[in-house]
Amino acid sequence: MDETREKKRQFKRAYKKAKRKALGPWKVLCILCLVVSLVATPLYAVLHVFDNTVAAFVGGTFWQLENEDPGAQYFTSDFDTAEEMVDYGLELCEQVEAEGAALLLNNNSALPLA
Repeated sequence: MDETREKKRQFKRAYKKAKRKALGPWKVLCILCLVVSLVATPLYAVLHVFDNTVAAFVGGTFWQLENEDPGAQYFTSDFDTAEEMVDYGLELCEQVEAEGAALLLNNNSALPLA
């Protein structure tokens, strides 16, 4: 009777040991996949938002138009130089400021106009 119990215990121990040995690599693989997915998912989201910035940083290419026309001008400036553009902006600001001041002063209660 004791011999059969001892044999059962030995078989049970051997079974558990074999089971642990067989499942060990799978446990490691599952944990590794979990860690990789927890890192990769937010990383993908961030890289998707800032893809052009990352491309510029690592020397990659930016988005390409599918039917790009090399001779197309998507925006043409009315100014020949940046200095002309700044001068025009200053003149425009002075004009808007003068008109706003006239509205605020409202001499002789001339405003609002009928």
